[in-house]
Amino acid sequence: EKIDISKKDWIIFSPIITEKNISQKNSQNLILKTNFDQDKINKLFANISTLDLFDLFELKKDYEKLGYSSDEILIHLLKLFTMPLFYGVLTILSAIIMFNFRKDKSLLFHIILGILMSVLIYYMNFIFSSLANNGKLPITISIFFPLFILSFISIIGLINVNEK
Repeated sequence: EKIDISKKDWIIFSPIITEKNISQKNSQNLILKTNFDQDKINKLFANISTLDLFDLFELKKDYEKLGYSSDEILIHLLKLFTMPLFYGVLTILSAIIMFNFRKDKSLLFHIILGILMSVLIYYMNFIFSSLANNGKLPITISIFFPLFILSFISIIGLINVNEK
């Protein structure tokens, strides 16, 4: 009923021990040696987007020790490493949009278009990440395919701007 897990040597107070289908309450405390303490267990269930790179690599090792899937952590790490490229492509895409639209369009049109595109890009990334988490897509494809689609659209837009 009561366990102290503050250290790696867990202390079980008044354990009930079952041997040969006979359960008896032991008055002595039982010490269980583990590789985990309370902080490490809390990190296992923490939100991975709040962790830094070193914690992510350590959490990945801990997941692998426990036999858990570390795909979600790997997806998050790949997203972190490709983020500068992703932001660069988005900057190019936004510049293309601003060069292609004339000023005679209303401000409301530009705002709605920006919101619509940001929602579409967000859900495209979300769907591909979910497919990778479920094992339906390889992890590298789930990260690089949305980036490839946005890059392809940006290249087409650059060609159109160059033709004008």
